[in-house]
Amino acid sequence: MANPIRKIETLKGTTVWQIDGRRFNASPARPQFKTKEAAETALAKMIEQRGAGLSPTRRDITFGMQAAAYLKNNADALAGKTLRSYEGNLKVHLLPAFGSKRLADISTAAIKAFLAEKRTPQKMVKVVETAAEGRYRDRTHTIPVATFDAATMRKLGPEFERALSAGTVGQLRATLGVIFQSAVADKLIAVNPVTAARVGTRGRKARMAATRAVSEEKPFTEEQRDALLRWCAESDAELGDFLFTLFKTGMRIGEARGLRWGDISADHILVERSIDDRNVVTPTKTGNVRKVELAAGLKKALHERFEGRRRTGHGVAATDYIFGNGEPLTVRNLSYRFEVARKACGIVGHRMYDARATFASILLSRGAPLLWVSKMLGHASGKTTLDHYASWMPTQSKGFISLLDA
Repeated sequence: MANPIRKIETLKGTTVWQIDGRRFNASPARPQFKTKEAAETALAKMIEQRGAGLSPTRRDITFGMQAAAYLKNNADALAGKTLRSYEGNLKVHLLPAFGSKRLADISTAAIKAFLAEKRTPQKMVKVVETAAEGRYRDRTHTIPVATFDAATMRKLGPEFERALSAGTVGQLRATLGVIFQSAVADKLIAVNPVTAARVGTRGRKARMAATRAVSEEKPFTEEQRDALLRWCAESDAELGDFLFTLFKTGMRIGEARGLRWGDISADHILVERSIDDRNVVTPTKTGNVRKVELAAGLKKALHERFEGRRRTGHGVAATDYIFGNGEPLTVRNLSYRFEVARKACGIVGHRMYDARATFASILLSRGAPLLWVSKMLGHASGKTTLDHYASWMPTQSKGFISLLDA
């Protein structure tokens, strides 16, 4: 599916992001924006306003019909990962609860009750699902017992109780929100019933969390970082090199997976691509190319990796990937290996992406300039870095007030 957003250069030599808005009946048809983030925000609004395309004269439209029409009508504009997230949330949680109900009959109270139920422990079971047409192998996953289908699934163990995380419940609410908002845009309902459907927002802590601009970052401690690298040195050298690269560059995981030998220079690493969860090459998150300064320790580690792979007959040409075996490391393979390492080191509550926060927090706490760290991270602006990492910047006074009298 073609991305409606593209980066272009104007006659004046400036770079802008342009949306092909013709499919959304936008006016102007090809609006331009200074940043990719602004273009993505505008595109999201266009998608929301386009709705799902169902006739407003119909009163028999069910939630399932609206959801199917929305996904079909917007498949060309939604990011692949977002589309698959919506599809998964609908199949496992939302369609069993709301699929056959008319849109007009689904109230805010019903949605609040549904979200509250998802926060309480429910019976789950691990199953293997028979490969459907278009999939080449069976799929193993965990589902609510209520959605088990004996015709296409086989249980892989006893039932157990588990509550969904706050993040997962938030994703369910977001998916419900976009489906109902598309119904509002189609004039099938007057208001979005999800807007007021918030669970547990009365407490002081909940209100404070709701007003927080960004999620709280959770860097590894230096002891946890060192423990991971020591374990990898003995048990998984490639994972160790990959994690060391993340800790020393602050790259996003997809950017590190996309590194090629030709990206490494004497004093920097060129970051110009990313690899998505389907191992497809994409631009970086902001669409920009950046240079990350190369730390001496990482330079040595990459040189040793280069020599080791050359001796064992692996490709080390400029276009060969640094990590992987001809193809980039897959998300599934990398995630599994990291989980093995994390558990072996007794580390709880961390994900691999926290290596990026570790890079930023260490540098900022030691006095590195905010804008330089922002540039290394590839943030669109220093404000993004400040929003995420302000708590790690030094705040103690060093006699700065005396500068006014200098």
